[in-house]
Amino acid sequence: MLRMPMKIMIVGATVLLFILAACSSESADETTAAESPPEATTGAIEATEIPPEATESIEEPDEQGEAEESGETETSEGSSSFDIFGGVSEEDVIATDSGLQYILFESGEGPLPESGQIVSVHYTGFLDDGTVFDSSVERGTPFQFPLGQGAVIRGWDEGIALLNEGSSARLIIPSDLGYGEGGSGGVIPPNATLIFDVELVEILPGSPDSPAEVSEGEYTVTDSGLMYFDIESGDSPAPNEGQVVILHFTAWLDDNTKLVSTIDTGQPIPYVMGSGDLFPGFEEGLSSMQIGGIRQMVFPPELAYGEAGTPDGQIPPDSTLIFQVEVLGIQ
Repeated sequence: MLRMPMKIMIVGATVLLFILAACSSESADETTAAESPPEATTGAIEATEIPPEATESIEEPDEQGEAEESGETETSEGSSSFDIFGGVSEEDVIATDSGLQYILFESGEGPLPESGQIVSVHYTGFLDDGTVFDSSVERGTPFQFPLGQGAVIRGWDEGIALLNEGSSARLIIPSDLGYGEGGSGGVIPPNATLIFDVELVEILPGSPDSPAEVSEGEYTVTDSGLMYFDIESGDSPAPNEGQVVILHFTAWLDDNTKLVSTIDTGQPIPYVMGSGDLFPGFEEGLSSMQIGGIRQMVFPPELAYGEAGTPDGQIPPDSTLIFQVEVLGIQ
């Protein structure tokens, strides 16, 4: 339904450029994105792509009790008698000004999430005939996304923001808060009302808004012109050629304009040492890092995208880039 969700697996410079472009498109007008998203994502939540498993019916209740809990009277393949309200009385259905409706199954004791924080959510998505089109529960991995940043359909951004950490609820999302007249991916029909049973599993901090403040004298400067500062030191041998480094990164222009962050997608990326897949300075900066290390790297234009910048214009010509990189593992 989601995966981001921009599942970012950077294996080359072209992929990084794609991610940067995707980052820009997410910050575009939210109304436009909601009315005509490019594709449904894992379960129709993200406005990017939908995985193959989302085209299949995922959950089929084995017992009548399970079916009744989700409002089904037959199977998850769809039924004209599917109850989108799950059998609750009308007074238990809460409607917002936007047209979103929700039913609180269980109220968690944690805080409400704030815009920009990363929310980890388990969900099962239904069409209004009871057809299950996607489920993170079946995959066993919650979906993560930055709240309030337009990374998901509007009904999700609004609905998840209403839940305390630990809460479970049913979201009933009208088409204008979902995929509108166009539907998505051959999975979400035009003008579809979407039903999601969700659980807000965890709230995590989002990526930093701006790079850590580092004075010029604190940087190590290499012969190439790369500048780096270790925010936290790691504890392991440095990676060798051919090894895969698993990392999180956040990237900015030198005016602190954020470009993209894998933290916000919940998906660390692998980089193969010696591959030369990214711009020239990246591997140099990564080559002396250790597991657990967090490093700020400053790449002058000649070590990044040079005089040309990127074709999509997200990185202008002669741009200095600032990256914060955390090494999670070395394989």
